[in-house]
Amino acid sequence: MLHSLYTLPKNITAVIVLLTLLRLATAPFFGYGVDEAHYVLYAQHLALSYFDHPPLVGWVHYLFSFIGHNEFLARVPAIALGALNSYLFYGLLKDKNKSAAFWAVIALNASFVLDVLFLTLMPDSLLISGMLLLIYIVKLLESNNSILNYLLLGIVLGIMGLSKYTAILFVPGIAGYSIWVRRWDLLLTPKILYTFFFALIAISPVLIWNIDNDFSSFTYQASHVVGNEFGNFKNFFLSLTRQFGAYNPFLFLIAFYGLYKAYRSNDFKLEISLGITILLFMFFSQYRFVALPHWISPFFTLFIPIGTYYFYLNQPKGTKIIVSISLILTIIIHLELIAKLGTFPNFNSPFRDIAGWENATKQASNELVHLNNKNAALAVTHWNLASRAIIYSSHDVFLIDDRKDQFDLWEKTQPIGKDLLFINPHTYHKDINSSYKCDSTVKIGEYNATLNGGIVDVFSYELCKNFTGIRKPSPSIK
Repeated sequence: MLHSLYTLPKNITAVIVLLTLLRLATAPFFGYGVDEAHYVLYAQHLALSYFDHPPLVGWVHYLFSFIGHNEFLARVPAIALGALNSYLFYGLLKDKNKSAAFWAVIALNASFVLDVLFLTLMPDSLLISGMLLLIYIVKLLESNNSILNYLLLGIVLGIMGLSKYTAILFVPGIAGYSIWVRRWDLLLTPKILYTFFFALIAISPVLIWNIDNDFSSFTYQASHVVGNEFGNFKNFFLSLTRQFGAYNPFLFLIAFYGLYKAYRSNDFKLEISLGITILLFMFFSQYRFVALPHWISPFFTLFIPIGTYYFYLNQPKGTKIIVSISLILTIIIHLELIAKLGTFPNFNSPFRDIAGWENATKQASNELVHLNNKNAALAVTHWNLASRAIIYSSHDVFLIDDRKDQFDLWEKTQPIGKDLLFINPHTYHKDINSSYKCDSTVKIGEYNATLNGGIVDVFSYELCKNFTGIRKPSPSIK
C-alpha cells in the first residue's frame, strides 16, 4: 500500500497542487479567527502543554514563527497537511478504483469544515493527518508485525495525543478492529509494549504539565465530556443541524451512506471501527451540550471520501455533478475571502470574526498612547475576544472575567488598581459600569469595522479608572 503512493497519476497530482495553490492564495486575505489566534499565541508562550489543548499545534506554530509572524505563514502548515491528507487518502482508495478515488479526494476537499481545517491550523488538522498515518501503520502491522512497526504505531499514537485529547479514542478503535477481524495476535504480544512505551514517551510533556498544574487540563477536558448532567435532545439535534450545513449537506449525507455501504460490503473495517468510535463518543457528548462542528471532523474525513467512492461506483455521472458543485461552492468561498465582494446586513457579516480586529486593536493601542498613563492597559470582557486582542496589540491586554482558563496562566501581573481601557465590541457588548468596579467609566472612542458599506462590528473603547474587581450579581429576592 505504501508503494502505491509513489504512483500518483497526473490528474490527481494536478488537483492537489491547484487546491494547495488556492489555499495559499487565500491565506493572507483574512484575519485570525478566535481559535486560530489562540493557537498562534501558544507559540508565543512555548510550554510543555496548555490548559485547553495538548501542545503540538503551538509547537508547529513556533517552528514557523522563525520565518515570520503573519496570517499567511501561520496557515502554511495547515495547507501542507491538507495536501498530505489528500495524498494519503488517494493512496488508500486508488487500488480499488482510481476514478472513484479521484472524486473521493475532491469531495474531501469540498467539505466546508474540512477545507477550513486544511487552511487554518487547528489541533484537529494535526489529528486528522495522524489518523490517516495511523491507518497505514495498522495495515503495515497486519502484514508484518515487526517490532519496528509496533514502535511506529506508538510514535504515531503519541503524536496524535500531542495533537488533541480525543486521540485516546483511536486506541479502542484499533482494539475493536483487531477483535473484529480476529487478529488477536496483534494485541496479545509482548511487542505491543513498544507501542505503549513510545506513545508514553511522546505524550510525557502533557503528563508533566498536568502534574505541575494540578491536572487542570484533564479536569477541563473531562468537564467537556460530562457537560450538562442530564443533557437533552435539543443539544443533540442542534449539533447535528450545524454539522449538516457545515460539512455541506450532500457530503454530510454521503458520509453516512459511506458508513452504511462499507458495513454492508464488509470492507473498510478499520475505518469503520475508528469512525464508529469517534461517532458514538461525539453523539454522546453533543447530547450533553452543543458541540462545535469540527469536533467530529475525523469521522467525516474518513467517510465523506468513502461515501463518494461507493456513490461513484453506482452513479458516476451523478457523483461528478454533485461533487463538482460542492467544489465550486468551496472555491466561491475562497474567492469571497480574497475579494470580499458580498454585501451583508449590519452586524450579520460572515466575516465578523475575521475582519476588523487588527485595525480595532491598533486604534485601541493608539488611544492608550494618547492617555499618556503608565498605569493604563487594554482589557477585554470575554475569552472569545482575548486572543485576537493580544495577537494584534503591542500593549498588555487583560481578560477580565471569572472563568478559569489559559489566560490566567499567561497573565503574570494583576489588573487590580490599573486604569483599564476596554475593547468592547457590539457583538459581545458588556455594560462596563455595572459589570466591573471602577472609580469612573468613560467612553473615549469608537471604531466601525465596515465592508462594502455594511457594518461588520462596532468597537467601543471605554476607560475604567482604578479597576478593583468584578461586580458580583445581586442575590435574587425570594
